[in-house]
Amino acid sequence: ALKVLGATVRSPITFVDAFAGAGKYSMDFVGEAGKVHKTQPEAIVGIRRVMRNLQSETNPLPSAIESYFEIVKPLFDQGLYPGSPWIGLKCLDPLHDSALCVEMKKREFAQLEASCSGMIRDVTFERADGFAAVQERAGTPNLVALLDPSYEIPQHYAGVVESFMTLHDRDHQHQPVTMTWFPLLRGRKEGLALDMVREIKETQLTPLLDVRLQLEQRDAAEFGMYSSGMLIGNPPARLQASLEESLPVLTRSLVQPLEAAKASAPASSSRPTPLPKASSATASMPSSASRACWSNSALTMTLPTTTGSCGAAVALAAAALSSARSSRPCAMSCSIS
Repeated sequence: ALKVLGATVRSPITFVDAFAGAGKYSMDFVGEAGKVHKTQPEAIVGIRRVMRNLQSETNPLPSAIESYFEIVKPLFDQGLYPGSPWIGLKCLDPLHDSALCVEMKKREFAQLEASCSGMIRDVTFERADGFAAVQERAGTPNLVALLDPSYEIPQHYAGVVESFMTLHDRDHQHQPVTMTWFPLLRGRKEGLALDMVREIKETQLTPLLDVRLQLEQRDAAEFGMYSSGMLIGNPPARLQASLEESLPVLTRSLVQPLEAAKASAPASSSRPTPLPKASSATASMPSSASRACWSNSALTMTLPTTTGSCGAAVALAAAALSSARSSRPCAMSCSIS
């Protein structure tokens, strides 16, 4: 969103990361008896898999994926992976744009300052409540706000709705771009996320782009996250097309297991195995996981009734995107609400 907006506006962008975290993270982790393992389990099936498979892609990468790859690779080669503030700052104009990175936790805040200071000329770090900090910036011209709390407590869901309504209040002359990440968790917390998304859509304050990526079936396990999404308020005009191009590539790169790539690669070859072709119909998780892997990605555009144009809704509606591994159709949706 930052890249797309930066290419379409002339005025400087103000980026606010309300829950910035530490900025960057090690892929190592300490296991039993203090033994240091070289890669976290989440990294094996996440960032390591994505980076390996993107490098093996034989077709030209979409520009958004190419930008992501270029941002991540320098840290990845050091055994690190970037958090949202690092990626966000890398997408900004270092001389003209500005950023505010907010983090409440003391340890993470110190790491954030150390890892992201000096990345652009005008970057500020604030140890504060993310919801309060981002709401104070309501009405700022060319504001891009990222809301991705941990959702560890129910109040986080309410805080997101309140922040969204404050930022997109129609009394403001300048409307922001908001990016709200949310997890879909098995169990009692699933309803909290879905209710939050529904409440935001019912405000009808701004056009919304609902982007979701699902790699597991909802009933594949008794707990844990099976899907996640990003709700983008007032999305830049070209963002939808960029996501339509990029999501299938990203989904395939997450589905292809490292173990399968290693097993199928010739012993004498140093070239990684390419991503699965569109005709592929099966996938498996690493051997340490027994649950089936199912992937699905979808875009839904919702326009408030105040726009008064059904034609515009049809023009902006996103075609549903299903990966090469999808075993179910992905519903196409365009709603006027």
